Amino acid sequence: MSDKIHDGGPAFPPAYEPDPNDYTKAVYRGLTKRDWFAGQALAGLMAHSFDDGGDFLHECGPDAAAYQSYRMADAMLRARTESLPLSKGQEEGNG
Repeated sequence: MSDKIHDGGPAFPPAYEPDPNDYTKAVYRGLTKRDWFAGQALAGLMAHSFDDGGDFLHECGPDAAAYQSYRMADAMLRARTESLPLSKGQEEGNG
């Protein structure tokens, strides 16, 4: 089993940077789709209030909010991978 987290690749057109160790390759840095989805899920959690007037952040704490946000992001990436056909030449995990 691989320890690599499937992050969905870049969320926005990334900045191009030559790889200093191999100038035939590029290094792409920036926000991943996983981070983007987690941020959107976090915004939704923060906007939601419970029936008793409390909210997720104050009831469960910031670590739980972050954890649940990434769980939602991972579920969104799985659903995206399962439901979208890959275009010709597109590698799984990069789209």
